[in-house]
Amino acid sequence: MSKDNSEVLAKLDQLTTLFVNEFNGLKTDISGLKADVSGLKADVSGLKAGQARLEEEMRKVKEVVGVTRMQEIARLDGRIDQLTLEVMQIRNAAE
Repeated sequence: MSKDNSEVLAKLDQLTTLFVNEFNGLKTDISGLKADVSGLKADVSGLKAGQARLEEEMRKVKEVVGVTRMQEIARLDGRIDQLTLEVMQIRNAAE
């Protein structure tokens, strides 16, 4: 009977060792996953910061384009007025 007990205990020790090794391997895998998640979070934060910067630059560009457009419209409007006056002067001179 003691031989059977010693065999059972030996088998139990083997299984315990296997379990501990598997558990330690899982802990290592989990630690690696946590590091990967931390890296991904840092990447996402960087992307969000980049997106915010691009949105701010886009807002500034839209503002500049709007101002430039208004200036160009005013310039063209003034030029139209000038040409209208010149046409009227030419017509008056022709009469």
